[in-house]
This record gives sequence, structure tokens and C-alpha cells, in this order.
Amino acid sequence: MAGANSKPKKGVKTYPIKDLTDIEERLYIKWRNYNETENLCYSATKKSGSDKHFVYTLRVWPYDWEHLLLYDTKMTTEATTGHTVHNAARYKFGPGYPEVLRELVFTNRAKNCFILRENLTDNQPGCQLVRPESKIERRVPQNCVEAYEKYCSKEKFELYDPVCPYIPDKVR
Repeated sequence: MAGANSKPKKGVKTYPIKDLTDIEERLYIKWRNYNETENLCYSATKKSGSDKHFVYTLRVWPYDWEHLLLYDTKMTTEATTGHTVHNAARYKFGPGYPEVLRELVFTNRAKNCFILRENLTDNQPGCQLVRPESKIERRVPQNCVEAYEKYCSKEKFELYDPVCPYIPDKVR
């Protein structure tokens, strides 16, 4: 974790994680480049918090389930090495998962396409392309696609399906 007096890396743009934590609507993972899965509809909704401490409700639609699985996770923002502005978030992806630091490496100008990157166990970048619910069904902006391919890889496991907004949180 960077100290308050650390200097930003030259030529490296800092994307404030606040751009993501300020969003009040549900955020969906459109693609990621690791752990191909049959589970879909990975999303996060801010439940509470401000400044650098938050609680998010994470949702996923496990294969062959009739409803979403929910998990509340604590999220803390921080500045990564070489940055003074908080540009990353540390949180668990679900029960039994380790707490991981995910750095925001790209935000488009419209603030409707975000790329979070983490270090995987094999030192490869693990990335998620995240979009707000109001934009998830639209084409991914070209600059966001290019940034994903630059910072991550060309590999894209699609995690969003148009049915996602209609899957209930629990069977009633």
C-alpha cells in the first residue's frame, strides 16, 4: 500500500476508484479473462459506506439455480504503490475466497466502462470489465475494449446474459 507521500509513477494515469464507488446502480461484470465458469450474472450493489469503507452485496447466478446467490462483502479502497489517489479496492469475491486487491486500470470518459485488474497466483493479470446496469446491454465502447486488451488479454469469458436483471434474489 502506498504511503500518503508516495509519488505517482511517471506516465501512468491514475483512475480514482471513487469513479466506481460513486455509482449507486447495480454493477455487472461483462467479461473477465480467468476462471471460465458456467455461473453468470456476477454483479455488485453498494449497500452502505462512504469515503474508503463500503459494504457491497455481490450476486451470482450459479449454474442450474432458479435464483441468485447473495453475499455481503466489506470493501476498502486504497492507493496502490506509486499513486496518491485511491485507485484500488480490497474485497472478497465470495464466501471462502481470499481478500484481493483489485486496481482500477481504466475508466472511460463517460464513466460507464471500468476495468479492474488483480494479480493471479501465476503472476498473470486477472481482469474484469465492469459496467453499470443502465449500460450493460449496450456495445462495449471501443476504447474500453482496447484498454482491456492492453492491460489484460484478448481472452474474454462472457459473464453477463440479458436475462440477468430478471433472475430473482430468492425463490418466493
